[in-house]
Amino acid sequence: MRLLVDTDLFCKLGVAGLFDRTLAALGMGVHDCRRLAALPHMLRRGKLPSVYGRDGCAALVPAAESIGSAPAASAKWLEPLLPIAAIDPGEAQLFALTAEFGPLLATGDKRALRAISKVSAFQQPLARKIVTFEALLLRLLSEIGSDALRRALLPLATDQLVKICFSPSNPDAASGLRSYFDSLQRETQPLLLWDPAEGGSP
Repeated sequence: MRLLVDTDLFCKLGVAGLFDRTLAALGMGVHDCRRLAALPHMLRRGKLPSVYGRDGCAALVPAAESIGSAPAASAKWLEPLLPIAAIDPGEAQLFALTAEFGPLLATGDKRALRAISKVSAFQQPLARKIVTFEALLLRLLSEIGSDALRRALLPLATDQLVKICFSPSNPDAASGLRSYFDSLQRETQPLLLWDPAEGGSP
């Protein structure tokens, strides 16, 4: 278990056809990845089909089922997070597992990140373990190039980050992504996020 992926970020990468490319860019394979046990069920019913499209979510079910389920986190790490309203139970499970076992966590939940960054017991265990959507796009940009990434992200055209950084009028997506990343890093201090600019494999 080298990478945990949260539900929404899996969906974003999946509908863009970028999940496998993301794993490759991180030097990993599907066997290195784990997801929440409920993900395949959530792709079939609930809010995900209304957000990402019923057909798009149905197409992602085989990919989700090919990823192993994350184990249960210990009470030591999980219980302190349960009372925090900004961290839903699934995200709490992923944060707790990352703190306990040390894999990377790919997540796009900024509200939860802002909340966990204020929990002092998690700041060191999660340091440079949290991989944001912005960071992943920066890594993919360097791996596959701006034109290929822009085409892949067309299904996410309504996403605010994608809309601004990859708009036809913006020739420099990297600068926009970096600005978003740096802004989030300031908001989540003293928690250090995984930064693709630091180079090397995770």
